[in-house]
Amino acid sequence: MRRHPDIRLAVVDLTDNYYGTFTPAYVGCVKADVYEVDSVFLHDFAINKKIQPLPEAAKLPSDGFLKNAMAGSIVDGVQFGSPHWVCGNFLFFASADKKMDGLGTFLLPLRG
Repeated sequence: MRRHPDIRLAVVDLTDNYYGTFTPAYVGCVKADVYEVDSVFLHDFAINKKIQPLPEAAKLPSDGFLKNAMAGSIVDGVQFGSPHWVCGNFLFFASADKKMDGLGTFLLPLRG
């Protein structure tokens, strides 16, 4: 802060509901100049012009990242960031669990 007295840093606590769309603690409702955004919100932030594309000079070689991680930083062919974290969601259950009888294959829609 001493090096840049003209910058005012205000960390906003969104732990109550970062993912809760349309609640005051939802990251998409916050007005800020800098965002740390989970890639599940990248498409929303891009189409709502809350973020700008990554400048060419800031892009890192894509061959240094997993393909799915790189894909998570791109919306409509435009790169908005560099991946630094790769998450996968996996659902496991015991085949003997009767609550899961009749469970079929399902797909979760992906955005972006």
